[in-house]
Amino acid sequence: MVNPWDPLPLPPTAEPIWKQIALGIGLVVSEWESVEYELGILCSHFCGGTLYPFKEYGKGRIFRERTAVIARFAEKYFVRICDQQKEGEFDRLIKASIGFSDRRNEVVHGLILDAKNVTFFQNTPLVIDKLKAHQYVILPHLYAKGWDHELRKPPPYAYNFSQMRQLAERMEVLHQSIKTFKESLPE
Repeated sequence: MVNPWDPLPLPPTAEPIWKQIALGIGLVVSEWESVEYELGILCSHFCGGTLYPFKEYGKGRIFRERTAVIARFAEKYFVRICDQQKEGEFDRLIKASIGFSDRRNEVVHGLILDAKNVTFFQNTPLVIDKLKAHQYVILPHLYAKGWDHELRKPPPYAYNFSQMRQLAERMEVLHQSIKTFKESLPE
């Protein structure tokens, strides 16, 4: 892993209780919403703290649309307050946010499945306790491009609870970095 938002490797273990996976999903979603909130506040800061940019940011249907909105306001801000170091820092935060949005999408659009029922996991190093009735992970939906759960090839991703907790913790670092960055900017 080079970046904290890079895809995680397949998990070494699965969860015996599906609610652990649901809890992990909640952690990731909650922390992602904190990232989005801080980006909305930052967008508003770029225009002197008015509510209009925050509302404009929120109109983006998907995250990439919202990043276009904040980038537009940031560009005007950095023309007015010329600081290439801060502008570069903003660009790095947006790049990280886009990377984490991909992980967030995997989590929220994934499906909690019993790994024992997925052909790939029946013959892999994933530690499946054969004595337990169920072994859950979050996997791509069966319609996910490029992956067929009946094939013996690995899924593009799979998450257990500890991996989702790790993602949420990394998103929290991003959330705090955006907040600290905003506080460091001149009005």
